[in-house]
Amino acid sequence: MFSEDNIQVASSIQALGQAYFRSQDFRKSLSNQEKAVAIYKKILPANSPHIAQAKQQLEYYLRLSVNMEKHKKAVGTKNPQ
Repeated sequence: MFSEDNIQVASSIQALGQAYFRSQDFRKSLSNQEKAVAIYKKILPANSPHIAQAKQQLEYYLRLSVNMEKHKKAVGTKNPQ
């Protein structure tokens, strides 16, 4: 229906990234968020609020996913099986 370089496609990919993040699939979440940012950058002006918001969300997901992985490792070393 839409070409890949479309704001609706970027928004959908971003929403998919949010769903992956909520299900704690951080790799897929970050991958989708990166794709959304790339599409926004390709089709929108550099000062677009969509780009700024998508970058902020990507950074937020990255920080949280790193913290979650650190926490998992810390808990895993305290409770070896």
